[in-house]
Amino acid sequence: ILIRFFYNHAAAKIITVSQSIKEELVKNFRVQEEKILVIRPLFQTEKIEKMAKKKVTLPLGVRKGRYLVAVGRLSKEKRFPYLLKVFQDLVKQDKKMKLVIVGEGNEKENLKKQIRALGLKNNVFLVGGKSNPYPFMKNAFALALTSRTEGFPRVIVESMVCGTPVVTTNFKGVEEMVKNGQNGLIVSMNKKQELKEAIAKLFYRPSLREKLSLEAKKEVFQWDFSVNLKKHEEIFSKL
Repeated sequence: ILIRFFYNHAAAKIITVSQSIKEELVKNFRVQEEKILVIRPLFQTEKIEKMAKKKVTLPLGVRKGRYLVAVGRLSKEKRFPYLLKVFQDLVKQDKKMKLVIVGEGNEKENLKKQIRALGLKNNVFLVGGKSNPYPFMKNAFALALTSRTEGFPRVIVESMVCGTPVVTTNFKGVEEMVKNGQNGLIVSMNKKQELKEAIAKLFYRPSLREKLSLEAKKEVFQWDFSVNLKKHEEIFSKL
């Protein structure tokens, strides 16, 4: 009740980073729709592209262009255990499958144990947090995101800028960033077979990877800092 009061009476305007969050505020907190502005985060795409070209040191046995990457905080909401179970099935079919996970978090030790328990110590690698994760993205055949919920997952846009196709679960709001089959792949939240098949498609079909990557590259301008800064300044000047 206090939150609803604040949104509707104390706040003149409310800024959100996505349309889906706006819809949640209207539905769950009964915020007046006209009070809410959707202003997407901006990205320095040229800087990301430059950083992505830096040399990357991959774990032993992992080759450029032949591994799946996942980037994010090692926490429960990111559902890395779910990804590992799906990846185990992929490895059973093809021992060459590799997964590199970039990030730190309180679930790290649990993930290490799961990797050992699933027999994936030669296929899955936790490389820790990186100040520059972009070379890991750029040199992967795809990026996987298996979260249950997200606000605005920057990693999707960053992967698109790096030219790496994304396969993601269908959390609320993802369709604002990914158009399934056009600039990335979206799979159902708890359908392991769907995720498995989507990853396999990207691994074995370079033509699909190229198509998705090219389409994604065409769309990143909408998040580009230099292109959209003036538009954002105009919006804030009217608040």
